[in-house]
Amino acid sequence: MLRITQSNPSGNFIGQSYYNDVTELELPYYIPTVYEGGAFSVDITFEGKYADAGSGGAGATFTYLPATAVSVTTNISAFGLSFTKPSANVVRITGPYSNVFANTYYRFVMPDLSLKVLPPDTTETFLALERYQMPSPTYTMKDIVFSVTIPADPTLGGSPTTETATMHQYVHWVYQTAVTNVQNLVAKGTV
Repeated sequence: MLRITQSNPSGNFIGQSYYNDVTELELPYYIPTVYEGGAFSVDITFEGKYADAGSGGAGATFTYLPATAVSVTTNISAFGLSFTKPSANVVRITGPYSNVFANTYYRFVMPDLSLKVLPPDTTETFLALERYQMPSPTYTMKDIVFSVTIPADPTLGGSPTTETATMHQYVHWVYQTAVTNVQNLVAKGTV
């Protein structure tokens, strides 16, 4: 069994209103909510959780041992995130999120007067920004999947085991980021 804890949160996190229906046991699997484009980081620590001999039932006590290996199996760079490993059992997730909302787009008038959808950081020459499509809905939940190897049970022995842990994080679209992107595009939109 895994124990997951979070520490060293940094950034502009949004309130936890989405987590009202999440049990206390599930809460460690939810990274605080952020805005798309907002810088953040959080350290996630993974440990094996082992019941001590003879301590069953409601009053059980546990021993915790650091995970021996942790990897991120989700391609988080596709959404602008990165990770580092301050230690073998700690992963630091760093943002901001980008390219989160698939139904958002920028459509441009090109020099040949055709219309073309391009990213907001395009280097292609264009005449004008013709349309910006905001996302609907304006928030989404992203999953980050980890592969975690924990030591053998210190009481029962055996072999190390590898477990999968899925962390969830809500990401909100933010109006000001879209406005800034549009202003930047309009400023460079002449041939």
